[in-house]
Amino acid sequence: EAQYKALISKYASQNGLEYCALSALLQKESSFNKLIVSNPPPNTVNTGIGSPPSYNVTFSTGHGIGLTQVYIYPGKTSRPGGEFGMSKALTVQDLIDPDTSINAGSFFFGKLVKERKNNLREAYDDYQAGRGGNSDPATLSKYIDMYTSCKART
Repeated sequence: EAQYKALISKYASQNGLEYCALSALLQKESSFNKLIVSNPPPNTVNTGIGSPPSYNVTFSTGHGIGLTQVYIYPGKTSRPGGEFGMSKALTVQDLIDPDTSINAGSFFFGKLVKERKNNLREAYDDYQAGRGGNSDPATLSKYIDMYTSCKART
């Protein structure tokens, strides 16, 4: 968390989020690993193999990429950036960049928190499982525990 503290603070403030709400999102989604990929293989982006913008990450299945696990759908090599406050499509190369990932994820999460009237559990459910959410209750509880733990530290 420490290495991303300035970015978390910047984008939490910019998107109307509490620092700990965004920090817990990064912790739960990626354990603060900027190269993590969901739905392996691969488990991480290997920047030594292949080249940008995909680094040989195949998209026969969808993947969440980077710190905020922005999802790239099967058969696509990028994600339209509009819903994340970006004017261009987001690629693997973009999403392993901490600044871009935190910016995009916080923009989207901030919208969900506002839509859910500051109910972090419901907003995270929508973030994690899609609007209308249907996340595993243990996953939601873990996010809230991470948020609470962050609040106790700060």
